[in-house]
Amino acid sequence: MHHYFHRLFRYNYDTNQQLIRYLDTHSIDEAQINTWLSHLLNAHLIWIARLRGATSPYAVWQEHSRQELPSLNQQAYKETEYFLNTTEDLSLRIAYCNSKGDSFENRTDDILWHIINHATHHRAQISTLIRQSGLTPEPMDFIFYVRNEEV
Repeated sequence: MHHYFHRLFRYNYDTNQQLIRYLDTHSIDEAQINTWLSHLLNAHLIWIARLRGATSPYAVWQEHSRQELPSLNQQAYKETEYFLNTTEDLSLRIAYCNSKGDSFENRTDDILWHIINHATHHRAQISTLIRQSGLTPEPMDFIFYVRNEEV
């Protein structure tokens, strides 16, 4: 299971970086894109902090500049890799409070899967905005990533 999550989070990191580079090289005047990118990275870092029993310094909808996004993505990846490398049992249940202060408890592996799924959801929203701007986004599906891995 660890190997699979390492692979998924590497895909997540690489795909986020690919999207950020794409946005840096294409003129798209859409503030919502930056909002969603900031949010997906904030949420990732918030969830990893919860898994560690810590508090994240980021708010769920905190806005970051486009220039900050690559380093936030790298931070999220490094913190996730460290967590995976230092956590033996991914079936452990973790108690945490959401951003509204409500208490919950979920399995670690379910939270990890949620991080990936959440990022994919927002990248899809961003792809829609790119298309609405008259451009064609690069493929970001996992299977495209895997195909490139195998080359």
